[in-house]
Amino acid sequence: MRRSPPDWLLFALTLILMGIGLMNLYSIEGMPPLLSSRIFLRQLIWAGVAVGVMLATTFTEGQAWRYFAYALYAVGAGVMILTALVAREINGARAWLEIGGLRIQPSEFMKIATALALAVYCTHYSFDWRSWRDRLLVAALVGLPVA
Repeated sequence: MRRSPPDWLLFALTLILMGIGLMNLYSIEGMPPLLSSRIFLRQLIWAGVAVGVMLATTFTEGQAWRYFAYALYAVGAGVMILTALVAREINGARAWLEIGGLRIQPSEFMKIATALALAVYCTHYSFDWRSWRDRLLVAALVGLPVA
């Protein structure tokens, strides 16, 4: 199977939107010197991480996503359960895991894992939406992270 080239226009538009967001954040802070703006620098670092992840996922073979979809889903579900058990309550919700000085929200990663698992399951050769079994499994895949 021949692999299609990356959509560089989509990549460029994503970078433009990230740049606009960074400029807005910088201007909201009153345009301090670049090295003294902690919030801007932190967001700039995360933007760099996001670009790295975008490039890595762009050049990852599609079959790898099919192969690891259920494992990513299981790990994500486990981390969400861990979050519900050990996370500190912030603004009335236990949604953030703190690892060192880094806070992450596992539900954001679980959205991607759920979409991948659903895509793999629904493209299975024997999937039939008219089947109650298949409907129930799709509902379970979506329902677990929701719960």
